[in-house]
Amino acid sequence: RLPDAKAKLGDSLLGLGMLMQATTTYEEWLRDFSINKQSGAIRLNYARCFEAMGEWHKAIAQFKEYLKKNPKSPDLRLHIAEVYRDILKSPKDAVREYNDILRKVPDFSKKLELKLQLAGLHRRQGGQIAQAREIYTEIAKEFPKSPEAQRSLKLAAWLSEDGGLKDYNAAMQAYRDYVKAYPQSDDQYQIYLRMGKISRDRLNQPTNASDWFDKA
Repeated sequence: RLPDAKAKLGDSLLGLGMLMQATTTYEEWLRDFSINKQSGAIRLNYARCFEAMGEWHKAIAQFKEYLKKNPKSPDLRLHIAEVYRDILKSPKDAVREYNDILRKVPDFSKKLELKLQLAGLHRRQGGQIAQAREIYTEIAKEFPKSPEAQRSLKLAAWLSEDGGLKDYNAAMQAYRDYVKAYPQSDDQYQIYLRMGKISRDRLNQPTNASDWFDKA
């Protein structure tokens, strides 16, 4: 059959690295046989041709055409986000794609990895520290058994104070949650000392500061 023969031709050309010819073949296939059940696989290969040629925006456009008929494809959505982040250096677009995954695929198996990347992007963008803190706090609550939960809660506390927000009450609450959740952590001394300094120097609470210093 012609659709199968043309699809195999495109795949062969792609495998041989004949990208322009493969692109033309896939484009003709999609024009002539778009309702064929193979159309999803063909469109993905069409997109991969553009990627191989460094035409990233065209590749993304084809990936998004694929997603219209296959909306629950979180790994592909993650790939698009990573292209925006790492290759096109467009953190704003990457953030949009990450949020799109969280909204459309809330049970995504790589949700922790995704949220860490999203929080990191917010941290590196000016004026978005509050969003990063919120995500780190969510990670600590959603993934309490993950090693990243402890690190995330500590980061949320740090972002609330010296990390830029200067929200010292929120920092104290995060540190309280931290010492409660991780009573055997090696940094208990430093955390209590930090809480004492915030109480004394930022919140003007000398009595509370003394209590925290005593715990240290």
